[in-house]
Amino acid sequence: MFSKQVLAPAGFALRFVELLPEYLPGVDTGAFEPTDRRRCWNKTLKAVLTVIAKEGGLTVAVQNPMMTLLKDQCSLICQRDGAPVFAMATGWGERNELETSLEWLEAFKCPQKLFVYSCNKWQEAVRDQIRAALLRYPYHIEGEQYLFMNLVGAENRFHLLVANLDRSGPALLNDTVLEPVSGSPFSWSTEQKVQGRIDA
Repeated sequence: MFSKQVLAPAGFALRFVELLPEYLPGVDTGAFEPTDRRRCWNKTLKAVLTVIAKEGGLTVAVQNPMMTLLKDQCSLICQRDGAPVFAMATGWGERNELETSLEWLEAFKCPQKLFVYSCNKWQEAVRDQIRAALLRYPYHIEGEQYLFMNLVGAENRFHLLVANLDRSGPALLNDTVLEPVSGSPFSWSTEQKVQGRIDA
């Protein structure tokens, strides 16, 4: 059984929104294509999450040497006293890429996990896919918390959902309910960054 999670979901979301404009790769963030744009977003996520983790007294290991990084995806592990307490993985791209990345994250054992993906059109279908993946995985640990961030960069917003696993072993249907975090969807502004470019 895992102990209490290290980040409160609502507080995490508000801090993420506050920090994100400082680390954006550009004002026109666009969609998550398998190009430099995707790699730029990976760099942005690592920078923002590293700040949040350090503010919480966590040590950041960008990539666990025991895990193979999937192509064009991003991962980040945070530790406290040498033990992993928070893990993040991205699921950019097609639905099969999303599922492969989520399975990677499920297999990594720590109390709190963040899965970041981008989907504008078929959001409910992707949520069904996420729920199905949680149900299929047989080795959950009681106390695990999953945060699912649908990052729609072109619209400067993200949806944040949470699932709490209340038992070890296979998940029950009730465990896979994806509840919106209070305040979701969250939006950020790039006005200050645009103004800075104009004044430069």
